[in-house]
Amino acid sequence: MAFGFLGALGDGFSMPVVLYVTSEIMNNIGSSSTSAADAFVDKINEVLLTLLYIACGSWVACFLEGYCWSRTAERQTTRMRARYLKAVLRQDVGYFDSHVTSTAEVITSISNDTLVIQDVLSEGGRTRPIQRNKANMFWYFS
Repeated sequence: MAFGFLGALGDGFSMPVVLYVTSEIMNNIGSSSTSAADAFVDKINEVLLTLLYIACGSWVACFLEGYCWSRTAERQTTRMRARYLKAVLRQDVGYFDSHVTSTAEVITSISNDTLVIQDVLSEGGRTRPIQRNKANMFWYFS
């Protein structure tokens, strides 16, 4: 979970860094002169190489975030399935006569509920940094 958190931080931090580096490209374009074409190309190539490194780091951060949060969600869902099944099996027999029509209904209920929880846990860690990025961009451009 710690690596997933670090991946989420890296993923969220990548957009402001890309915006900063892109502003460096714009500054190089604005301050270029016609006589120093080679220096201009060298500056742009340097900034583009920085963007490439940021893209590679962002890929690693996104992979860590997705993989770690998905694994965390799978582990927690497995534990919850076992506990949910134990809770259902502790019910009186009369509960199943009046509330459940078949064994398949119990199994389907357990699977559906835990799959929804797993989706929320695995996606929840990834959508928060995206929302934070959008808020940062609105603040930056306002």
